[in-house]
Amino acid sequence: MGKLVKCIMRNCSKNTRNTEHKICSDCFCGKPSGKGKCRRNPANCRHATSPQNKRKQNKSTVLSKYEGKSGSVRSGVVYAIAHPKFSGWIKFGMFKEPGKALLSRYNVYCPFKAFNLVEQEWVSSRQKAEKELKLELKKVVKTPPSGEWFKITKLNAKKILAKIGKKF
Repeated sequence: MGKLVKCIMRNCSKNTRNTEHKICSDCFCGKPSGKGKCRRNPANCRHATSPQNKRKQNKSTVLSKYEGKSGSVRSGVVYAIAHPKFSGWIKFGMFKEPGKALLSRYNVYCPFKAFNLVEQEWVSSRQKAEKELKLELKKVVKTPPSGEWFKITKLNAKKILAKIGKKF
């Protein structure tokens, strides 16, 4: 075991075994950086605002903007997307994030990047809303669905999604 030394950071009276830098674990980050371990105060350290942490903060702030009917946080969106090659057919589903993130998920596999968003609705429970959405679609659509693809007009798809958005 190493000897104990007093932490050199201001307003800290703790002892530490870190004899090289003389900073206790409460006063420095300790995460790997380009030159060994980060020796900054955890409150001011760049690791506290790493891209992963920023991503988590952005998701929570985006979702908190859309509060549910009873004050709960929205869990995601139910959506309808279409592809020009499959005219008349629209895919319905659920996803955590809206807009570009949703479209990029499908356009990754499409060489022409041709999927477009018909409509999306924020909901408090993605799973329940999608289940209700599929039931509504089966009542309205006469052609049997092909998985999550339904033969329906864009106008009717928007109306059904709006109805589900109000309910959830």
